[in-house]
Amino acid sequence: PTFFPNWGIIEDCMLATRWYKVISDLWSHRTRTLIVAMAVAVGVYAVGTVLAAQVLMLREFHRDRDSTLIASAILNTYPFDHEFAERVAGMPGVAAAEGRETLSARVVIGPETWCNLDIVSISDFENMQVDRYPLVVGRWPTARDEVMVEWMGLDYLGAKIGDRITIVLPDNTRKELTITGTVHNPQRPSPAILGYTFALVSPETMVYLGQSHLFTELHVRVANADPSAPGNQEHVAAVMKEVEDRVERSGREVLNTTIIGKSIIESIVNTAVMIISMFGWVILLLSGFLVINTISALIAQQINQIGIMKLIGASRLQMVAMYVTLVLVYGTIAFTIAIPLAVTTARHLMTDLVEGMVNIRSDSYDLPLWIYLIMVAIGVLIALIAGLIPVWQGTRISTYRALNDTGIQSDAAGHSAIERLLGRLPKTWLQRPLLLSVRNTLRHKGRLLRTMIVLILGTALFIAVVSVRQSVDTTQADFLRYHRYDVEVQFEESQRLARLQAAAYELGDVASVEGWGVAGAKRERADGSESNNFQVLGVPPDSTRLDPIVQAGRWLRPDDKDAVVINATLAKDEPDVAVGDWIVLNMDGRKRSWQVVGIVTSDAQGSKLFMPDDAFGHANRNLGKVNRLLVTANQNDAVAQEALESILLNHFEAKGFDVNSTTTTHKLNAQNGLMFNIIVGYLILNAILLGAVGSLGLSTTMGINMMERIREIGVLRAIGASNSAIRRIVLLEGIVIACLSWV
Repeated sequence: PTFFPNWGIIEDCMLATRWYKVISDLWSHRTRTLIVAMAVAVGVYAVGTVLAAQVLMLREFHRDRDSTLIASAILNTYPFDHEFAERVAGMPGVAAAEGRETLSARVVIGPETWCNLDIVSISDFENMQVDRYPLVVGRWPTARDEVMVEWMGLDYLGAKIGDRITIVLPDNTRKELTITGTVHNPQRPSPAILGYTFALVSPETMVYLGQSHLFTELHVRVANADPSAPGNQEHVAAVMKEVEDRVERSGREVLNTTIIGKSIIESIVNTAVMIISMFGWVILLLSGFLVINTISALIAQQINQIGIMKLIGASRLQMVAMYVTLVLVYGTIAFTIAIPLAVTTARHLMTDLVEGMVNIRSDSYDLPLWIYLIMVAIGVLIALIAGLIPVWQGTRISTYRALNDTGIQSDAAGHSAIERLLGRLPKTWLQRPLLLSVRNTLRHKGRLLRTMIVLILGTALFIAVVSVRQSVDTTQADFLRYHRYDVEVQFEESQRLARLQAAAYELGDVASVEGWGVAGAKRERADGSESNNFQVLGVPPDSTRLDPIVQAGRWLRPDDKDAVVINATLAKDEPDVAVGDWIVLNMDGRKRSWQVVGIVTSDAQGSKLFMPDDAFGHANRNLGKVNRLLVTANQNDAVAQEALESILLNHFEAKGFDVNSTTTTHKLNAQNGLMFNIIVGYLILNAILLGAVGSLGLSTTMGINMMERIREIGVLRAIGASNSAIRRIVLLEGIVIACLSWV
């Protein structure tokens, strides 16, 4: 340096030359650059999609629900007016209380088609303080022949704002109402899942529909209530006990009190978030292995260049800095590609899948800044962490060894126990091309191990995801074990089974008929508290309309008098109940002890309790009567079921029976299956990503192995190997790696 006064300028030029090499490596090996960037991008995309979708789902879901001021409990009693609800709202511990009245009806869609509709009356649309229905578009229904429909209900009804719809009431009378607008009810999923939709009317409209202007449902919002907080149910129950006393002091009887817990929508959202989170981080881990393999190959290819750089005075830290910069460029390219794709995917998942199924109205699809920063950090860190190990190890090589590296490592294979065993096998068992492929596979055991981890985890999770569809089908098949009929007819009041059977058998399409009794009940616990209301079904013990899977105990027998069977959902809600226990049921104010003799699986329709039909009739003073008729048809395809549903409805109404609702098993099964669509949709997306990671893993390893053995291939050609022979060796190597992963 003393002989060169401008040595600093020369040194700067030498420093600049190093970065020219980085640019040259990126541009000259564009395919390799793309492979490494895509490996990192897959991980960034997976985690970014997970985080973005999770933030959007949870934020919009909870914002949607919080804006509606959901009730903590609903109390059913005899009719009361708006002033009584206001007095309850002034009680200590009560944040708000309002009256509601619900009427089930049907909307005529065509000559033989209709849709179910729950009509809710509200006294003050502008000032709802509990179970609010936010206005979406239009105006409130102030006139007596006006109605406002839930926003997803317009498509369900095939109507639009301003249309006049025909309502069929329980007594078979018809009224016409004009749709004035739409509201949002985030407490319920889409009508496609529920099988019905909601509508709001004024108390005056209820009178127009032949009902009372008073209310029988008291919706109460308890102060400081949080459904997710421990002890919330006890807190709400204590406040509702005071409300019940107030109702009884007014001369009214408390018919039922239901404490509102977590909704089924929240369970779906939480499950989806848990699943996509797990898969996202697994994909990130697998993409890290791909980066390690690729960077290791890059260093292996440049061993000679590393030797030359060391020879002219480059320090190890300088070379590490150079290759780390190269790796960071890979990461930058990766997150530049992945971030827009992840954000777009998350938004499409919300608009095309989540919102339509869960019934969410999103205010915004904007993501917080920290989501973008995490994706940038992941793109940089995964490349840096995965690339730092091979870079540090590669630059440790001595100058002599680097300059004398020929790419043909005679000591790289043949010395392990497995390879010595392969060498001793008869040549008729393992021919030379296959033996060479196996040895090439085992040459870089660390790379092979990382590739196998990618393939094993990727393939295992891919198979698991694909098999979910079959699992869903199995779940739905189990669901149908409780619905072995074609059409279900629900009546407003209990009817003589013999009369209903006689009327049904007048139709030639009916093959067989069975009647069930359906009622509500509560369990009175030993501490004096009560459970939420659940469904009680009085079924013939030898019924052919259900074939439950018994988890514990046994099913009902014809000689049972006090025996009941509960489903898994009710057993979960009442964890202290076991087979053999006696429980006290309150059905319509009558209390009686029953013995639990069995627990069966659930049909995804809530808590249920089964008892013999005779015992049900005695308990409810309705012996020989039923309110649900299950009909089996001569043809049971979807079209035949819908046709028979319409025929039965018209036939029973013509006979003077008040029909509450009808449905088919095809509809029930379709509605049940829709609840799985969100989870299955996310799993399919992750399956595609896992397949991409696995393919990248194998193709990257094969490409690296080929690039490292250019000289070996030249030697093989020199001794007479044909193109087909070399291709066969390479293909066999890939098959060997795949077989090892499969095993």
